[in-house]
Amino acid sequence: MTQLRKIAVLIPALDEAPTISGVVQAAMTTHEVTRVVVIDNGSTDATARIASLAGAEIIFCPSRGKGEALLAGLAALGNEYDVVVTLDADLKGLQPRHISRLITALENGFVMSCGVLESPGWRRALYWGPLGGFIATLSGQRAIRLALLRKLSHKACLGYNFESELNKCCDPKRVTRVRLENVIHVSRRRKPSRSGISDHWIVVWPVYARLFFRSVIRRRPRDVSRAAQMDPT
Repeated sequence: MTQLRKIAVLIPALDEAPTISGVVQAAMTTHEVTRVVVIDNGSTDATARIASLAGAEIIFCPSRGKGEALLAGLAALGNEYDVVVTLDADLKGLQPRHISRLITALENGFVMSCGVLESPGWRRALYWGPLGGFIATLSGQRAIRLALLRKLSHKACLGYNFESELNKCCDPKRVTRVRLENVIHVSRRRKPSRSGISDHWIVVWPVYARLFFRSVIRRRPRDVSRAAQMDPT
């Protein structure tokens, strides 16, 4: 069992004033955590001020994009942390125990843990059924060993590709899922500052499409006869 020494939390945020305080407070009161950083990604509301009052360190990243914000946070951390926890800023119900579970999962030899929000009814069956592993790979709630983060291609992480790039760099056998019961997202369609469900799909569909096409390309058999014709030998 590996002992983890220094742990930092990164929270990218864009116009999340209603929820940021609760997320920061949960991180600040997690006993394993030694540093909490909120990366303000160009908010037009009081996100940065509220996060600061809750105790977080604030970094401003004017280049829009979740990947851009997280990379700015990683640059500020340097190399002194064993583990980095990433959290979405629009969570409700997050508690220190949830963050502790993400962290302690790494002590059992895993390099990354993904938090899955536990929902009632059909959503619970979906999240913890055969497709649960795929859904977990899209989670923004993670604990990640620094060594894995250093493998990332910064250019490929831009926009909403940060999580999918992490998955690409990681052996699936060394990733584990963690239940985050009673934690919910304030979804984009519920946020008054956004224009509705279309905004939600503008963010989500490219991530799903990218994962799908990667899977198809990896599994596509090579056309041996075509390769032989092209071989000059």
